[in-house]
Amino acid sequence: SNDAKSLDDVMLYLYHEFYEKNRNYTPADFQKTCELMAGGSLEEFFTRYVRGREGVRSHWTRQWAMIDPHVEPVEFSIGSEGQIVVEVHQIVRDLEGNVLADQMVGHIFQIENGLVRQFDIRGA
Repeated sequence: SNDAKSLDDVMLYLYHEFYEKNRNYTPADFQKTCELMAGGSLEEFFTRYVRGREGVRSHWTRQWAMIDPHVEPVEFSIGSEGQIVVEVHQIVRDLEGNVLADQMVGHIFQIENGLVRQFDIRGA
């Protein structure tokens, strides 16, 4: 949209079209709204970065170019909402081997239809 519209416009549109009318919206509705605000197709973006794995791969590739992380699982449990919680000992070094972080963190996985729907890190 050449900066004419932003994510704020997407959220306002969704609020007025769905929330105020007591309707739920689907991922397809979200994509259509983004495309409406952008003024064109975002199919390639949604395929690669929203529904696909390229964004995840790109994130970790950038991270590992700057740091050397190591995580060791210590404990596995099921959270109060059915999520899988993995307590890990995390050591992060810079590329020269200097320790940047040495701590316990929680890796929290929400699984849906056999796939990871959401992955959060607690305590990092």
